[in-house]
Amino acid sequence: PDPRPPEVIAQAELAGLESSGLWEEGRRKEFYAALTGILRRYLERRHSFPATRETSTEIQRRLRRLDFDRELLGVCKGLFDRADLVKFSKVEAEPPWGPADLSAARRLARETSPRELAVPGDRP
Repeated sequence: PDPRPPEVIAQAELAGLESSGLWEEGRRKEFYAALTGILRRYLERRHSFPATRETSTEIQRRLRRLDFDRELLGVCKGLFDRADLVKFSKVEAEPPWGPADLSAARRLARETSPRELAVPGDRP
């Protein structure tokens, strides 16, 4: 197991996804599969529930039960909903979706980490 805090792992994985070129190469399904995989692993590590084995809807329900911040819950739901559309239907991802969702994932990891574990300069 990786000894780093969950948010540090997630931020490193998100940086790797950004530099992977998947979005720029038009590999949208792969991009969203990687993005949601990173978020699922983060949520699993941070909140100790099996997010990698749950559906997007199950994750949303669980986060509501954990009293997840309402605004962040909306961000998370929007991201997973768009990802599911791209991964499982014939919906084409709009050009701004990938960068915006990558930014949203970074925000989720940053704003759901305990303040004392946040990377310096990561919070306002």
